[in-house]
Amino acid sequence: MRVAFLIFFMNTTPFRIIFYVLCFNFLCSLNLRGQEKDYSSIDRYAKNVPPGVSRLYKPLTHYLTHRYTTDDEKVRSISVWIMNNIKYDAKVIRTDKRKKHSPNKILSRRKAICQGYCDLFEAMCLEAGVDARTVVGYDKGGNYEPTDIFVRDDHCWSAVNVDGGWQLMDLTWASGYTVARQQIFRRLLYYFLNVPFKQKYRFVKKVNYNYYFVQPDTFAIDHLPTHPWWQLTTEKPIVAFEKDSTVRKHIKEVAAYTDSSPGSIPDMDKSEAPIDYLKKAEIAFDFNPKNYRTLAEGKAMYGYKWFRLTKKSKSIENKNKVEIYDSCKTVVDEAKDAMKSYIKYTSKERDVRKLKNKEYNKDAKDFNKYQKKKITIETQKNYAIINSIERQIDKLKAEKRSIRNEISNSNGLKIPERKNADNELNQAEYNNYSSNFTDSITILKNKLNLLLSENKDENFDLIKQNEKNIDSIIGVSCDWIYRKIVYRVFFHWNYKIAVDTLQYQHNVLSNVKDSMIYLQQKQMKEVAENDETQATQSNQIRFFYFQKLKFNYSVYASCKDTVIKSLNIKDSCKAVKTEWREWNNVRLGQNDKEIQRLKSKKRSIATINRKLRVEKWYNNKEIVFEGKRYKHFNRYYFRFYRREKKKAVEYYKNLTVLKKEIQLENSACKEKVREEERKERESKKVQDKTK
Repeated sequence: MRVAFLIFFMNTTPFRIIFYVLCFNFLCSLNLRGQEKDYSSIDRYAKNVPPGVSRLYKPLTHYLTHRYTTDDEKVRSISVWIMNNIKYDAKVIRTDKRKKHSPNKILSRRKAICQGYCDLFEAMCLEAGVDARTVVGYDKGGNYEPTDIFVRDDHCWSAVNVDGGWQLMDLTWASGYTVARQQIFRRLLYYFLNVPFKQKYRFVKKVNYNYYFVQPDTFAIDHLPTHPWWQLTTEKPIVAFEKDSTVRKHIKEVAAYTDSSPGSIPDMDKSEAPIDYLKKAEIAFDFNPKNYRTLAEGKAMYGYKWFRLTKKSKSIENKNKVEIYDSCKTVVDEAKDAMKSYIKYTSKERDVRKLKNKEYNKDAKDFNKYQKKKITIETQKNYAIINSIERQIDKLKAEKRSIRNEISNSNGLKIPERKNADNELNQAEYNNYSSNFTDSITILKNKLNLLLSENKDENFDLIKQNEKNIDSIIGVSCDWIYRKIVYRVFFHWNYKIAVDTLQYQHNVLSNVKDSMIYLQQKQMKEVAENDETQATQSNQIRFFYFQKLKFNYSVYASCKDTVIKSLNIKDSCKAVKTEWREWNNVRLGQNDKEIQRLKSKKRSIATINRKLRVEKWYNNKEIVFEGKRYKHFNRYYFRFYRREKKKAVEYYKNLTVLKKEIQLENSACKEKVREEERKERESKKVQDKTK
């Protein structure tokens, strides 16, 4: 009965409607799972917060998160507001005066460094009921240079627990970036008078979501935490991080959000117990044996915390206090030794950077010297081409003068008087001699036309096109050298990748230019050889015309036949003379055309030489600016080492003061112990007497 009723109900219209709606919702949910969540409405809401709300972090957090229920929506709203409203305090890069501000103070200043970004984000997330942590570690920004060794963890970012998993983000890098100020006047003083200056920076607000909810493997490219558990993935050693110079913020990519990473975070990460400070420092030191500063800070915090707790405690006996104070002194001494080692490694870091700077400077100078030498050789070759062109032009002009003289002399040649000769040529011999002259002239003319066809306009167009290519290549080369100069002027190691790329392209471009100049020389050599052959054959043709005319004159002079025969020979003499004159006029036109082509070629090669001189001038300037950059960075390395050493020495002095306090308390406790022992002995004596 129930089965029959169920079958009947499934055939009804309401059941079909419900079934179709459920299927449609299921398909839509499948489609949405393959897409990323749309945060556009949350972003718009977070960007339009009233000014009065953002003075204190608690009402601001309530305003940003009260309309959302899930953790990722709350985190998104808080993050977007921070990225769009808090600027990086770029002045700290130059002064290195780092102060810890409260969240409300950060909101009033609207400026912070990485620690301030993390503190504000953590406070707002905790107010919204979301677990957020500050992660300390190494990064490839700020003072980072390629191939650096990491001896300190001087950056921090955020990790937030969303939907039972951890997400990584760096709101400092996501909010924008810093660029060097131009400081043109100070740079001019440095370039011309060698007056040193400190580089100033400014912050450029440009929100970048590539550092929001990043996949752990991708995040580890330029962010490596001090404690390995915050990698949230397979542990990446510090050596691999040092060898890889990739920085994601210098790569254009599309933001891709990742799912939460479960990651097992130990309880001691958030613990403030003295022993946990020591354990975390030892784990950080095991991960990076060069980071003695973190080890010193962890041991110092362990000794300080135990000392304060023991001093305040009234339940611990004086004997136990003495033991604790002795252990605290030992730990503080270890912290002082670690701080000394940190100073040594900071000095080693400076030496590594100076050596790298020296090698880079040497490579840049060697490359520029190589380029200057090549440019000098190319210029000399072009001058040799210009000289050969001038010689060709001189030869053509000499041929032109000789042709004109020949034309004027041929006009002065008169038909001789007829004389009776003993040996008169018959008609057959005359025709044979005439045909031989004509055939020789025809053969030479064909050869000359063939050479002219080889030097025709298309070939000269190819030469001109080659010159244009050389010209454009020199222009690109100068542009690339100028860009390298600009990078060197602004003294930033992040430009090294771009400079190396330009240098490699410049080398390839120079090789292409060399091959084109070689092709140019080959083309001009072929043209010059053809021109010389043309001049030789033209002279032979003119000589044959002269011999043919002379032969006809001699035949006419010795002709003693009828008047008709003499008139025919006379007409032949006029025809040869006319043909000779026409050929000379044709050759004059060819010479004029060839001279114009060679002059055009000479002008274009002279232009190339001028641009090569400009390129050489750029190379000289690049060497000058590279020398300035080298000295600037060496001074910067010394200042940075001196600054870190000064901070380490101050920390060392504080440890010495802490040790003195512990010694004083230890001495006081020992006095109390001795007093207690004395009283105990006296009480025993009294008891013995009474017995």
